[in-house]
Amino acid sequence: VSAEVLSPGQAIAYFDMLVERLPNITVAAIAGPGEAFSTPEETLETLRLIRKKYPAMLFCIATNGFNVMPYISILKEYGVTHMTVTINAVKPDIGEKIYAWAREGTEIYRGKEAAGTLIDRQLGAIERLSKAGMFVKVNTVLIPGINDHHAVAVAERVSKLGASIFNA
Repeated sequence: VSAEVLSPGQAIAYFDMLVERLPNITVAAIAGPGEAFSTPEETLETLRLIRKKYPAMLFCIATNGFNVMPYISILKEYGVTHMTVTINAVKPDIGEKIYAWAREGTEIYRGKEAAGTLIDRQLGAIERLSKAGMFVKVNTVLIPGINDHHAVAVAERVSKLGASIFNA
């Protein structure tokens, strides 16, 4: 359960405490609050620290998929086996009703451009993560009157890209 953003040092200390209390833990998950790949250096350092201390630990990361693609090879190297990608639309005209903006570095996308860029990145990430041998689960948040009629289209599209499980 996510309660706050942790630095890599805080995360490994917290994980050490959990493993001491519950030695049967077999999976380390990185999830919100926030997006794991908005600060990729911290996320990767956390993975490195856990992998070094717990070499048999399975990893799962939750992401919106926007900034994952540059890091797929290092995720594979660190032994990440499971990724959860939240994608709420596969059509920009629906996505723009959900996302007001998307930011990459100092560039801000708005409206349909933001939704289209996000969707393109998400779909690309799902395909590349799957091809890299990772188990990809896709979550869709249903928003009544916005994308609730669109879940089947999302499921069909991500299935063709290699997603293993779809939750709506």
